[in-house]
Amino acid sequence: MELNRLITQLQDENDALKARSGTKPNTGLAGRVPPSKDAKAVAAENAKKNQKIIEQITAQKYSKLDSNTYYKIIQAGSPIKDVKNKDVTFIMREQLTDGKVTVLYTDQNPVTLPYSQLPTPLNSFVERAGEGGMVKVYIKPEGGYGVDGIPGEVPPNSMSIIDLKIIKAK
Repeated sequence: MELNRLITQLQDENDALKARSGTKPNTGLAGRVPPSKDAKAVAAENAKKNQKIIEQITAQKYSKLDSNTYYKIIQAGSPIKDVKNKDVTFIMREQLTDGKVTVLYTDQNPVTLPYSQLPTPLNSFVERAGEGGMVKVYIKPEGGYGVDGIPGEVPPNSMSIIDLKIIKAK
């Protein structure tokens, strides 16, 4: 299916970006902080990786939504009329700087939510990408989980990397 090919392509792009920044693809327990690493060391390591990612996506001409959010429309969809009154069905993959996948909705398990319940800035990408559209988003820690992360769940200085495909809006 075309959608699966696009998701695979985006995953490959993520892996390539991580490889260039010295991050290894996930193996084993994704996102677990080894006991030998304290939060400050993890934060410093993620900050370095984030800087390399920002340099790479800037070179790739990603657009900026705000000072913390970069995006690129991978596939333009059809404009959605009166989107604020629609239910939006989408698939999404979110991973962190270290490669930990935090959200995974595929074409086998898409999500449908009223537009009004979509978090910011996700809602703006629904409008920008359109129905059938696909967007890749990078959110710096300051615009996402915070520089301290979420203890036990999200390591400090974790960037949020999102692949979003809008299936339909009704």
